[in-house]
Amino acid sequence: MNYYYLNQYRQPVGPLTEEQLKNAVRREGLLPDTPVIEEQGSEWVRLDSLPTMAEELAAIENSSLGACPYCGKDITGFQMPAVCPHCGEAIALPMEDRESLWRHFLFSMKKSFTLRGRATRMEYWSFVLFQNVILSLIYSFIGIFIPVIMVKYHPTEENWEEYLSVISVMLFLYLLPALLLMVPYVSVSVRRLHDIGATGRWIPLGILSFFVPLSVLLFPALAEDESAFIVAYALLCLVPIGVSCRIIISHFQDTQRGGNAYGPSSKYPR
Repeated sequence: MNYYYLNQYRQPVGPLTEEQLKNAVRREGLLPDTPVIEEQGSEWVRLDSLPTMAEELAAIENSSLGACPYCGKDITGFQMPAVCPHCGEAIALPMEDRESLWRHFLFSMKKSFTLRGRATRMEYWSFVLFQNVILSLIYSFIGIFIPVIMVKYHPTEENWEEYLSVISVMLFLYLLPALLLMVPYVSVSVRRLHDIGATGRWIPLGILSFFVPLSVLLFPALAEDESAFIVAYALLCLVPIGVSCRIIISHFQDTQRGGNAYGPSSKYPR
Protein backbone atom coordinates (compact mmCIF):
# COMPACT_ATOMS: atom_id res chain seq x y z
CA MET A 1 0.00 0.00 0.00
CA ASN A 2 1.31 3.44 -0.93
CA TYR A 3 0.91 6.71 0.99
CA TYR A 4 1.30 10.48 0.63
CA TYR A 5 2.18 12.86 3.44
CA LEU A 6 2.10 16.65 3.76
CA ASN A 7 5.50 18.29 4.25
CA GLN A 8 6.18 21.50 6.21
CA TYR A 9 4.96 23.55 3.24
CA ARG A 10 1.66 21.63 3.19
CA GLN A 11 2.59 20.00 -0.12
CA PRO A 12 1.88 16.28 -0.71
CA VAL A 13 4.92 14.01 -1.01
CA GLY A 14 4.64 10.52 -2.50
CA PRO A 15 3.58 7.99 -3.34
CA LEU A 16 5.68 6.09 -0.79
CA THR A 17 5.61 2.48 0.25
CA GLU A 18 5.35 1.68 3.96
CA GLU A 19 9.10 1.14 4.14
CA GLN A 20 9.79 4.43 2.36
CA LEU A 21 7.37 6.19 4.70
CA LYS A 22 9.25 4.76 7.70
CA ASN A 23 12.51 6.07 6.25
CA ALA A 24 10.88 9.48 5.71
CA VAL A 25 9.82 9.53 9.35
CA ARG A 26 13.47 9.45 10.39
CA ARG A 27 14.98 11.39 7.49
CA GLU A 28 12.44 14.22 7.25
CA GLY A 29 11.48 14.35 10.93
CA LEU A 30 7.80 13.61 10.43
CA LEU A 31 5.70 14.11 13.56
CA PRO A 32 2.91 11.91 14.93
CA ASP A 33 0.32 14.46 13.75
CA THR A 34 1.73 14.67 10.19
CA PRO A 35 -1.23 14.25 7.76
CA VAL A 36 -1.02 11.12 5.61
CA ILE A 37 -3.39 9.57 3.10
CA GLU A 38 -3.54 6.30 1.19
CA GLU A 39 -2.87 6.55 -2.53
CA GLN A 40 -6.48 5.71 -3.34
CA GLY A 41 -7.89 7.17 -0.11
CA SER A 42 -10.18 10.12 0.31
CA GLU A 43 -9.38 11.32 3.84
CA TRP A 44 -6.19 12.57 5.49
CA VAL A 45 -5.35 10.99 8.85
CA ARG A 46 -2.62 11.41 11.46
CA LEU A 47 0.58 9.47 10.95
CA ASP A 48 0.31 7.84 14.37
CA SER A 49 -3.11 6.45 13.45
CA LEU A 50 -1.44 3.97 11.06
CA PRO A 51 -0.80 0.70 12.93
CA THR A 52 2.34 0.02 10.91
CA MET A 53 3.87 3.34 12.05
CA ALA A 54 3.22 2.97 15.80
CA GLU A 55 6.39 0.97 16.52
CA GLU A 56 8.55 3.24 14.38
CA LEU A 57 7.23 6.40 16.04
CA ALA A 58 7.70 4.93 19.53
CA ALA A 59 11.32 4.05 18.74
CA ILE A 60 12.01 7.58 17.44
CA GLU A 61 10.35 9.24 20.43
CA ASN A 62 12.76 7.47 22.78
CA SER A 63 15.88 7.95 20.65
CA SER A 64 18.42 10.73 21.18
CA LEU A 65 18.43 13.96 19.19
CA GLY A 66 21.83 14.89 20.60
CA ALA A 67 23.35 16.22 23.78
CA CYS A 68 22.42 19.58 25.28
CA PRO A 69 25.35 21.98 24.70
CA TYR A 70 24.98 23.25 28.28
CA CYS A 71 24.42 20.24 30.56
CA GLY A 72 25.54 17.49 28.18
CA LYS A 73 22.48 15.31 28.78
CA ASP A 74 20.69 13.60 25.90
CA ILE A 75 17.55 15.20 24.50
CA THR A 76 14.94 12.82 23.16
CA GLY A 77 11.74 13.30 21.20
CA PHE A 78 10.60 14.04 17.69
CA GLN A 79 12.00 17.57 17.44
CA MET A 80 14.39 19.75 19.37
CA PRO A 81 12.57 21.67 22.12
CA ALA A 82 13.01 25.38 22.74
CA VAL A 83 14.57 24.72 26.16
CA CYS A 84 16.54 21.79 27.49
CA PRO A 85 14.22 19.57 29.58
CA HIS A 86 17.11 18.85 31.95
CA CYS A 87 18.75 22.22 32.68
CA GLY A 88 16.16 24.66 31.34
CA GLU A 89 18.61 26.55 29.10
CA ALA A 90 17.19 28.04 25.90
CA ILE A 91 18.64 26.07 22.98
CA ALA A 92 16.32 27.07 20.12
CA LEU A 93 13.31 29.18 19.22
CA PRO A 94 9.83 27.76 19.82
CA MET A 95 8.46 26.00 16.74
CA GLU A 96 5.94 28.76 16.03
CA ASP A 97 8.76 31.36 15.85
CA ARG A 98 11.27 29.48 13.70
CA GLU A 99 10.05 31.06 10.45
CA SER A 100 10.27 34.63 11.76
CA LEU A 101 13.36 36.64 10.77
CA TRP A 102 12.79 39.13 13.58
CA ARG A 103 12.51 36.38 16.21
CA HIS A 104 15.76 34.87 14.99
CA PHE A 105 17.44 38.26 15.32
CA LEU A 106 16.17 38.74 18.88
CA PHE A 107 17.26 35.22 19.78
CA SER A 108 20.77 35.96 18.48
CA MET A 109 20.87 39.16 20.53
CA LYS A 110 19.89 37.23 23.67
CA LYS A 111 22.70 34.77 22.89
CA SER A 112 25.27 37.56 22.40
CA PHE A 113 27.71 36.06 24.89
CA THR A 114 26.96 32.40 24.13
CA LEU A 115 29.32 30.45 21.91
CA ARG A 116 27.84 27.04 22.69
CA GLY A 117 25.14 25.49 20.55
CA ARG A 118 24.25 25.90 16.89
CA ALA A 119 22.73 28.55 14.61
CA THR A 120 20.94 27.79 11.35
CA ARG A 121 21.45 29.73 8.12
CA MET A 122 18.16 31.51 8.77
CA GLU A 123 19.29 32.64 12.22
CA TYR A 124 22.64 33.88 10.92
CA TRP A 125 21.30 35.76 7.90
CA SER A 126 18.39 37.18 9.91
CA PHE A 127 20.93 38.71 12.27
CA VAL A 128 23.05 40.06 9.38
CA LEU A 129 19.93 41.56 7.76
CA PHE A 130 18.73 43.42 10.85
CA GLN A 131 22.27 44.33 11.87
CA ASN A 132 22.73 46.19 8.58
CA VAL A 133 19.25 47.72 8.73
CA ILE A 134 19.80 49.00 12.28
CA LEU A 135 23.26 50.37 11.51
CA SER A 136 21.97 52.04 8.34
CA LEU A 137 19.15 53.73 10.26
CA ILE A 138 21.49 54.90 13.02
CA TYR A 139 24.08 56.23 10.58
CA SER A 140 21.41 57.93 8.47
CA PHE A 141 20.01 59.60 11.60
CA ILE A 142 23.47 60.77 12.64
CA GLY A 143 24.24 61.88 9.09
CA ILE A 144 21.28 64.29 9.13
CA PHE A 145 22.90 66.33 11.89
CA ILE A 146 26.47 66.29 10.63
CA PRO A 147 26.08 69.27 8.21
CA VAL A 148 24.37 71.30 10.96
CA ILE A 149 27.11 70.49 13.45
CA MET A 150 29.87 71.18 10.94
CA VAL A 151 28.39 74.62 10.18
CA LYS A 152 27.87 75.46 13.84
CA TYR A 153 31.31 74.25 14.90
CA HIS A 154 33.29 75.44 11.92
CA PRO A 155 36.94 75.15 13.00
CA THR A 156 38.73 78.38 13.81
CA GLU A 157 41.75 79.18 15.96
CA GLU A 158 39.45 80.16 18.83
CA ASN A 159 37.26 77.02 18.89
CA TRP A 160 39.69 74.39 17.61
CA GLU A 161 39.66 72.35 20.83
CA GLU A 162 35.86 72.52 21.01
CA TYR A 163 35.68 71.44 17.37
CA LEU A 164 37.92 68.43 18.02
CA SER A 165 35.81 67.38 21.00
CA VAL A 166 32.63 67.49 18.86
CA ILE A 167 34.31 65.45 16.12
CA SER A 168 35.42 62.90 18.75
CA VAL A 169 31.85 62.55 20.00
CA MET A 170 30.56 62.08 16.44
CA LEU A 171 33.23 59.46 15.75
CA PHE A 172 32.29 57.65 18.97
CA LEU A 173 28.60 57.68 17.98
CA TYR A 174 29.57 56.15 14.64
CA LEU A 175 31.71 53.41 16.13
CA LEU A 176 29.61 52.50 19.18
CA PRO A 177 26.68 50.78 17.37
CA ALA A 178 29.06 48.75 15.21
CA LEU A 179 31.09 47.70 18.25
CA LEU A 180 27.97 46.74 20.23
CA LEU A 181 26.64 44.60 17.39
CA MET A 182 30.04 43.04 16.76
CA VAL A 183 29.77 40.88 19.90
CA PRO A 184 26.53 39.09 18.93
CA TYR A 185 27.80 38.87 15.33
CA VAL A 186 30.89 36.95 16.42
CA SER A 187 28.85 34.62 18.64
CA VAL A 188 26.27 33.83 15.95
CA SER A 189 29.09 33.27 13.45
CA VAL A 190 30.71 30.75 15.79
CA ARG A 191 27.39 28.93 16.29
CA ARG A 192 26.84 28.95 12.49
CA LEU A 193 30.13 27.08 12.10
CA HIS A 194 29.02 24.66 14.81
CA ASP A 195 25.83 24.05 12.85
CA ILE A 196 27.76 22.56 9.94
CA GLY A 197 30.04 20.58 12.25
CA ALA A 198 33.03 22.96 11.99
CA THR A 199 34.99 24.45 14.87
CA GLY A 200 34.31 28.04 15.92
CA ARG A 201 38.07 28.62 16.08
CA TRP A 202 37.85 29.64 12.41
CA ILE A 203 36.57 33.06 13.56
CA PRO A 204 39.61 34.14 15.66
CA LEU A 205 41.81 32.43 13.08
CA GLY A 206 40.21 34.59 10.41
CA ILE A 207 40.93 37.75 12.41
CA LEU A 208 44.54 36.77 13.10
CA SER A 209 45.11 35.75 9.48
CA PHE A 210 44.92 39.41 8.39
CA PHE A 211 48.17 40.03 10.26
CA VAL A 212 49.99 37.21 8.44
CA PRO A 213 51.03 39.38 5.43
CA LEU A 214 52.72 41.78 7.85
CA SER A 215 55.08 39.00 8.90
CA VAL A 216 57.05 39.73 5.72
CA LEU A 217 58.46 42.74 7.61
CA LEU A 218 60.25 40.32 9.95
CA PHE A 219 62.68 39.46 7.15
CA PRO A 220 64.79 42.56 6.44
CA ALA A 221 66.61 40.74 3.64
CA LEU A 222 63.40 40.71 1.58
CA ALA A 223 63.15 44.49 1.79
CA GLU A 224 66.38 44.79 -0.17
CA ASP A 225 64.91 42.85 -3.09
CA GLU A 226 61.74 44.57 -4.24
CA SER A 227 60.60 41.69 -6.47
CA ALA A 228 61.08 39.10 -3.72
CA PHE A 229 59.28 41.35 -1.25
CA ILE A 230 56.25 41.72 -3.53
CA VAL A 231 56.09 37.98 -4.27
CA ALA A 232 56.38 37.04 -0.58
CA TYR A 233 53.74 39.58 0.42
CA ALA A 234 51.37 38.39 -2.34
CA LEU A 235 51.75 34.76 -1.26
CA LEU A 236 51.12 35.61 2.39
CA CYS A 237 47.97 37.51 1.37
CA LEU A 238 46.54 34.19 0.18
CA VAL A 239 46.29 33.07 3.82
CA PRO A 240 43.62 35.59 4.95
CA ILE A 241 41.86 35.23 1.59
CA GLY A 242 41.67 31.45 1.98
CA VAL A 243 40.49 31.59 5.62
CA SER A 244 37.90 34.26 4.82
CA CYS A 245 36.55 32.20 1.91
CA ARG A 246 36.23 29.19 4.20
CA ILE A 247 34.23 31.20 6.74
CA ILE A 248 32.04 32.84 4.08
CA ILE A 249 31.25 29.49 2.46
CA SER A 250 30.24 28.06 5.85
CA HIS A 251 27.60 30.77 6.22
CA PHE A 252 25.89 29.47 3.08
CA GLN A 253 26.11 25.76 3.91
CA ASP A 254 23.03 23.89 5.04
CA THR A 255 22.60 22.52 8.54
CA GLN A 256 24.30 19.25 9.39
CA ARG A 257 21.60 16.67 10.00
CA GLY A 258 21.10 15.31 13.49
CA GLY A 259 23.14 16.01 16.57
CA ASN A 260 26.86 16.74 16.43
CA ALA A 261 29.54 17.65 18.95
CA TYR A 262 27.93 21.08 19.46
CA GLY A 263 24.38 19.98 20.17
CA PRO A 264 21.17 18.83 18.44
CA SER A 265 19.84 20.36 15.23
CA SER A 266 16.64 22.39 15.29
CA LYS A 267 16.20 22.15 11.50
CA TYR A 268 17.01 18.48 10.89
CA PRO A 269 16.59 16.69 14.23
CA ARG A 270 17.68 13.35 12.69
